[in-house]
Amino acid sequence: MVTNVGEEGVDGLQVDSRIIGLIYTARMNTKKRQGDKLRARKFRSPSASPPARTEHPNTEGPDMLKVLDEALCKATENLNTLDNLHQTLTSGIHAQLKKERSRITKEIEDCTEKAIGMLHKRRSVLMSELSSLEQLFSDGREECQKLEERRKEMRMAIQKAKHVRQVPSLGTYCHLDKVLETLETPVDVGSYDMSSLTLSLQEWVVLTHVVNPTHFYVRLVSEHKAGVALTKKVNKLCFEEHRRFMDKDEIKTGMLVFVRWKEDWCRAKVCELFQKGCLECVTQCCAAEIARLQVFFQDHGFTKGLTFSDEGGLRGLNECLRKVDSDAQFELHHWAPQAIRCSLRDIIPSDLVKGWSAEARDEMRRVIGSGAVEMQVFSEDRDTLLVDLKKASVDDILLSLREHLVFMELARFYSPQVAPSGSKPLQFYPPVHPKLNLELHAVVSYVNTPSDFYVQLVDSMEFLLLNSKLQDCYGPPGSATELQIYCPCLGQACVALCEKNKDWCRAEVTGVFVYVCRHIALWCSLVDVTSVGDSWSEESIEVFRKMTEQNLKCPHKPLLYTFFPCLRVQLKETPLPDTAVWDPPLSEEHKSPDEPLPPPPPPTVEPPELQVTLNLPACLKDLRVRVTHVTSPGHICVQLLQFDNQLKRVHDLMNRGYLKSDQQEVDWKVEMSCAANVNGVWERGKVCSVSTSNISEVLRCDFGNTVKLHISNLRPLLPELVGSLLLECCLSDIRPAGGRSTWTATACDFISYYLTGATAVMTIKDASARPAPVSLFCSNRSGQDVSIADFLISEGLALRERTEAVCEKSSVKNETPLCSYSPRPAPLTTPSPEKVKTQAYLPPEFPPCGHTRMSISAVSDDGVIYAMTPQAECEFERLKDCLQQHIKTLPRQRHYNWKSVLGCAVMGSDMLWYRGQVQEVIGGHVKVQYVDQGIVENIPVCHVYPVVLCENIPQLSVPCQLNGVIPVGGSWQWDAVALMKELLLGRSVSVQIMELPENLHGLVTVEIILDGMALSRIMVNHQHASFDPSISVPEDYVVKPPVPDLDDWDLNTKGLEELQPVLGVFTNPTLPDKGKQFRVKVKHLRTPNEVFLSLVDMPMCDQKQETLQEALEQVNKDIDSLPQLTDFPMEGPCLAEYSDGLYYRAKLLGFTELNPSIKILVRHVDYGSDDILPPCKLRCLPPSLLQFPCEAVCVRLAGFKPPHVCVEVERISYRPEWSMKSMLEMIDLLHGNLSAVVTGVEPQLTVVLYRADKTLVHVPLVEKGLADYE
Repeated sequence: MVTNVGEEGVDGLQVDSRIIGLIYTARMNTKKRQGDKLRARKFRSPSASPPARTEHPNTEGPDMLKVLDEALCKATENLNTLDNLHQTLTSGIHAQLKKERSRITKEIEDCTEKAIGMLHKRRSVLMSELSSLEQLFSDGREECQKLEERRKEMRMAIQKAKHVRQVPSLGTYCHLDKVLETLETPVDVGSYDMSSLTLSLQEWVVLTHVVNPTHFYVRLVSEHKAGVALTKKVNKLCFEEHRRFMDKDEIKTGMLVFVRWKEDWCRAKVCELFQKGCLECVTQCCAAEIARLQVFFQDHGFTKGLTFSDEGGLRGLNECLRKVDSDAQFELHHWAPQAIRCSLRDIIPSDLVKGWSAEARDEMRRVIGSGAVEMQVFSEDRDTLLVDLKKASVDDILLSLREHLVFMELARFYSPQVAPSGSKPLQFYPPVHPKLNLELHAVVSYVNTPSDFYVQLVDSMEFLLLNSKLQDCYGPPGSATELQIYCPCLGQACVALCEKNKDWCRAEVTGVFVYVCRHIALWCSLVDVTSVGDSWSEESIEVFRKMTEQNLKCPHKPLLYTFFPCLRVQLKETPLPDTAVWDPPLSEEHKSPDEPLPPPPPPTVEPPELQVTLNLPACLKDLRVRVTHVTSPGHICVQLLQFDNQLKRVHDLMNRGYLKSDQQEVDWKVEMSCAANVNGVWERGKVCSVSTSNISEVLRCDFGNTVKLHISNLRPLLPELVGSLLLECCLSDIRPAGGRSTWTATACDFISYYLTGATAVMTIKDASARPAPVSLFCSNRSGQDVSIADFLISEGLALRERTEAVCEKSSVKNETPLCSYSPRPAPLTTPSPEKVKTQAYLPPEFPPCGHTRMSISAVSDDGVIYAMTPQAECEFERLKDCLQQHIKTLPRQRHYNWKSVLGCAVMGSDMLWYRGQVQEVIGGHVKVQYVDQGIVENIPVCHVYPVVLCENIPQLSVPCQLNGVIPVGGSWQWDAVALMKELLLGRSVSVQIMELPENLHGLVTVEIILDGMALSRIMVNHQHASFDPSISVPEDYVVKPPVPDLDDWDLNTKGLEELQPVLGVFTNPTLPDKGKQFRVKVKHLRTPNEVFLSLVDMPMCDQKQETLQEALEQVNKDIDSLPQLTDFPMEGPCLAEYSDGLYYRAKLLGFTELNPSIKILVRHVDYGSDDILPPCKLRCLPPSLLQFPCEAVCVRLAGFKPPHVCVEVERISYRPEWSMKSMLEMIDLLHGNLSAVVTGVEPQLTVVLYRADKTLVHVPLVEKGLADYE
């Protein structure tokens, strides 16, 4: 074969690499054969070789001329070849450039027209929804009707009064009393509801952050594009080098900065600022001295804390922080904060004492989710919108979030309650009196007189905790709040601002003034001391006030004190020591002989030996403990108060040893003991984890909680200090409520709130178990000890642990019992869970890349597709038979600890055994995934057995993900998963393996073909996903057949046809210029003012060229020779079968149905009508039919529009602004000879239609009230 094209092809032209490979192989084989022939000829006929050179110079001339002539001929041929190649290359590039320019221009125009059409459709839909706008004012119209009746009644009364005034005799004919009553009755403005004037606004929003139902943040969906543009702008600004902080740059509270969150930079405001070496927050600080700060994200609504290490310096700060100068603020000033603070209107917590629970916040997040919801705005309260969020349910019913929270009993509607006459307002609980004659260490907090003063206990920390909670709850002084009291009553409990320190304190209303009542303070009076006169003088009060500025010891006597109940006090029964007095001491000779001498001083006792590890005392009952950390009722950390001195000695020893220590290079590992600097105090700790950023998670050995610290705050712990004075325990005799095996978040938060930091009385049931089962008792508000376990049971958060008593029957014959009573059998306790550990099954074996057939066995909720190859299906059947033979009886049920169980055996609903993997334990059920099928089910515990079966056989189902698409919202939504399940489950489909994962437990990237269509395109067409922008070449989305291996074959490429070019799109006919009149014919009506026109006198380029009708007739005669349509691009050309059995030109508009069969929406381009057809009625369009322009052009008729008021009931379903009567009337008007004039081409082709008598077509429509003039 001879060709002028080189093996590398022509640069710039689209050439299939397989054809070039065939040509190259054929030419190489041809050269090989020619070389073999020449070599054979050379060895077979030596005489044919060129003659040897002789000494005769006369014979050399003619030979040389002959050689030159041959060379010139060869050169001429080569030059012609080069000229041909150059001409082919030049013309090819020019033609390709022209074709590509035309294609791109056409695509731009088509996309523009399509976008304009979509915008007009959207506008029409939105305008049609305005018809329901009047329903928003139904209440207002009722009020208007009431006012109109009142006005009418008033006018009638005034008219009657005027007539009677003119003619008094008319008074006998009317009721003057009623007339006078009507005239004199004042107008009650408040009786008329004027709220309809403030129309509630409705917006579509996305929930971004939730603090509680009355404090959350949303973002408007309409501002999504603005948010994307803002993110791009902020990212661009942050890449500028001068945005980095320098040593001298100052950061202030309230300052706007850029903060890195996830992968983008965001705007944020500095809320709190902490300087290195300072425990309190500061208002401003240099960038190099910042230890940590807290920022508020303006565009998301949440607050985040950032901590910086000493080693990183400014580099660590600039990794997550950028400064905002005046230029950046100017560029961003037109972007308002994207996060809008909102509050659900008129709802309050179900429990006003506890406030909003975590369950209410979690339920709100669960109901709203990450999708867009409708927000109804009622009013505005300062910077907060009072709203209600509504989400469409499964039945397309709008679900109100306020009503849902009230229905779930997590909130209730606010309704002001007026106390009935005689009822008492909310008051504090009465005081609880401690025992008498016990010594308490106290400090005088406030003095009225020596007979009326208040003290606070030194050992109590509850006042500080209560004071901190009060300031956090009520905010800084002067801040606006809805909790202000406008009508106080005597004895009412409230909070008041203390003028002394500007703090909020609990108070009680005692009259015109408010009595600030610190209920943690003790109300006291001096014993056996009275004033000289009727009342205490100012001088004595001032002396007493100065003397009480120091710490005093206050012995209590009967009826001379009041103790408020919110404090839990520990009193020790010790002898009353000799206390300091204010009067001079009596001399020895004045003492009475009967007066007992003071007790001698206690003997000096050597300090006990230092204990670094907890050793439980011999008596395990009624131990006084302090609760330091609570995770759940099953994990509570306590400190025994009797070891406080030991703990203090350990801390003092560590502070002395590590206070001035330097950091050491230590390779910190998990479970290593360490000394940790926590808030400036050195404590014993144990390393739990270490991240790559040198942040370690450390367990506080003496407190039980974990903290995150930089490794610069860690030191190696001395061996003699290793240990813990902490006891891990759990509440005994209770179990989680609701049949769960784990404690709910509500129970955990509930017990953590009440127990953390409290003192309690503990009795240990089993000292050898860890956590040790205990019973805890704490004092309630009335001073009574309450069992925490019983408290949880009363709140419905726990159940009593069931115990069973087994009575052993004994048959004693002819024997006399030794005693008159039978012994009680010992109760059976539930054994602890048996710890079992199993390994996971081997990962699946991935099929090679390329085409294959696979069966879809499952689709998970997150969109993972599980498929099985035909070989895996056969193996699954054999494996199932093997498992039934392996387990023939149901194993004995035991109490297992499922935390370490991965692989397991599962009994399915068909009573057959399968291999599974444990994912989660939910009460009495186990969430299990069938590893050979991918199905996930909740199985009763009795049907799951912790054993691995056939562990050498890998999993048979291959987890897959779709190629080249990104789910909407970043994850597959439930409706998208439902669509994939309908299309895939139980089907054998063609699969193209695109990419294998590096991780054996990863997902295989595939493309699934359904009836010739890619599943990824179907998901994109249904708007469940979008194409991955990282794949820029459109051909990457197309699944190509596997390329066969080309060996060294002798292939003949003669007659090989070139690839057919991809067909374009239909073109519209060229219409006359604006203002010129031309004859038209209406082919199809969509609405009265939107029709498809056809030019009557369409110009023909060549009289000999066949017409469109002739071409279609020829195609229909041989329609079976055309292949069925296999590719379905939007706006793609095709041939579609009509109801008459013939095929006409059409274009694809989209899919209308996928299950149970595929249906496609097409439009007949020569008529304008739409049709829904199955793929079997679509054929590929011959290229010869594409040259004809569309005969039907969609235009808008100018001069009229839908009527503003129309009484017709029957409407057009897809255009409700038009009535069906107007449609039928317009059809009658469009018969006969018509002409048109183009009035506009943008945004939509617009014409004016005239009848034969030169009158406008739409005039009769307007005259009959079926349309309005435009």
